[in-house]
Amino acid sequence: MTDTDYSGPDRRRGGPDRRNLDEITRILVVDDHALFRMGIANILGHEPDFEIVAEAEDSRSAIDRALETSPDIILMD
Repeated sequence: MTDTDYSGPDRRRGGPDRRNLDEITRILVVDDHALFRMGIANILGHEPDFEIVAEAEDSRSAIDRALETSPDIILMD
C-alpha cells in the first residue's frame, strides 16, 4: 500500500492521520446553547489529549474563532 492508497480498513475520511501521537488535539466547540457548550468543553477539557482552544455560539463567531485559533476539530451542533 502506498501513502496515497486510502482503500481498505486503514481508510479515513480525511486521509491518513499525519499528526504525531503525542500532539494535543485542538478543539473549537460551537453550540447556541451556552450550558451544553460549556458542558462539552468541560468534559473534553479534562482529557489529557484534548485542548479546547475556543468556544462559539453561532456560525459567524465560529468562523472568526476558527481563523484565530486553527483548531484540529470543530465540534458543532
